[in-house]
Amino acid sequence: MGRTDKALWGGVDHKTTVLKGPVDAIVAEVHAALEQTGGRRFFLGPGCSIPSQVPEAHLLAAKEALSTWQGG
Repeated sequence: MGRTDKALWGGVDHKTTVLKGPVDAIVAEVHAALEQTGGRRFFLGPGCSIPSQVPEAHLLAAKEALSTWQGG
């Protein structure tokens, strides 16, 4: 068993990576979070709210990264 039996929220930096990119960095952050949790009891999200200026392509990249992860 891991360090907790609770679900975890996080995975992307809302101030830098999601806001400014590049897409490759967004995918890398999402995949790193999934690797750390094994994809179990994990909610992908920012540490805080997502700024309204975030390009839609960056949000779609995070969504796509979830479906392309090959771990766990």
